[in-house]
Amino acid sequence: ELVDTSLLAKPKEFDGAGERWLDWSFVFRAYAGAISETLPTNMKEAAELEGVDESTFTNEERRQSRQLYYLLCLLLKDRGLDKLRTVTEGAGFEAWRVLTAEWEPKTRNRFGAMLQEILAWRFTAADLLGDIDKWEDFIKKYQDQSGEVVSNNIRLGVLTGNLDVNEVKSHIQLNSSTLD
Repeated sequence: ELVDTSLLAKPKEFDGAGERWLDWSFVFRAYAGAISETLPTNMKEAAELEGVDESTFTNEERRQSRQLYYLLCLLLKDRGLDKLRTVTEGAGFEAWRVLTAEWEPKTRNRFGAMLQEILAWRFTAADLLGDIDKWEDFIKKYQDQSGEVVSNNIRLGVLTGNLDVNEVKSHIQLNSSTLD
């Protein structure tokens, strides 16, 4: 254990609501990282497989898989818990793979929808920096999951085209050659 988890608040429950998955899984992976340095990496690797074969696991990987399974038991409910019940008890890495496949499917339609959301993002005066941070975070998720890069030219075009703050828009357009 890297951190005394009794001092940490456990992540909130996940009920299977798709719009909550990305934030919940991010927090859950951070919690897993507080438990073990290698657990988040093993979770990521499991999520990319077609199926998890535990017969090749080391004793430590088996222990982590069981630990992950029981953590998920405590933090999933409703549709999320229903999905977990489809997996053999104790098979945490397989459970993580199944959950990720359900709420982060590697399909063209999903990546197309994510890209459309990036291109249509609105930036408002009310919370301009917050909007930009959320947009950049969403771009990172898209790039990590799809393996495709959103170029700086596309980012600049979306930002200036969808910016509702004229003074900032003018500044960006006038200084775009010197800005990252």
